[in-house]
Amino acid sequence: MNTLSKQEVKEQLRSNLMAFFGEHGFSYKPNIDGISGFLRITDYGFDCVGFSIISTGGTNLWKFNIRHDIVEKIILEVGLANRASIGKYEYTCFDCFTEYLPYAKKEGFFSEKEVVRYTEVVKVYMIESGLPFAKKFSKLENILGKINELEAEGKSALDFVGNSTDFMYRELIISKLCGDPGYNKKLEKISNIILNSERLTGWIAGLEKLKKILENY
Repeated sequence: MNTLSKQEVKEQLRSNLMAFFGEHGFSYKPNIDGISGFLRITDYGFDCVGFSIISTGGTNLWKFNIRHDIVEKIILEVGLANRASIGKYEYTCFDCFTEYLPYAKKEGFFSEKEVVRYTEVVKVYMIESGLPFAKKFSKLENILGKINELEAEGKSALDFVGNSTDFMYRELIISKLCGDPGYNKKLEKISNIILNSERLTGWIAGLEKLKKILENY
């Protein structure tokens, strides 16, 4: 059985989900830094649910991204060592909902019915987890709380506030903006990581610049 084309899948996902996301204030955007998705402008920045369709007609990425402008404006000022430029859809924290959408559809969708079933799972995710995620992490102090929770468990915040070493910049920014009494401890920890790793030497100048900027907050 032949799979649906990449464009067919994208159009059907958009069509099947448009009304649902519209009810929650989202609008469809065909290109959000290279992926399709649904975007909701907020007083703190935006909420975005993005998806990527691969050549087989399957999907390999669904993410709920939240942007806090106050954080990302500092990121833009500092710059990122692994980016030549920073897009306008840069986000502050995210949730990958693979437990709802396992990577089982990489082989592609074989029928419109399969796409419909898939979109119903997206709706379940949004109601059970996505919308509560957006409500909770619309507040910077809750993002800080999650970072602290991960640290207490001996885990990295990489899979919550960044895709690379940039997560450490965001951790410091959010900590400082929230008046976190643990800011200096975080600064010492992150400085030690960056300054003592050969592969992170490109991030040292940005760290020094960030430290100076955050002195004014």
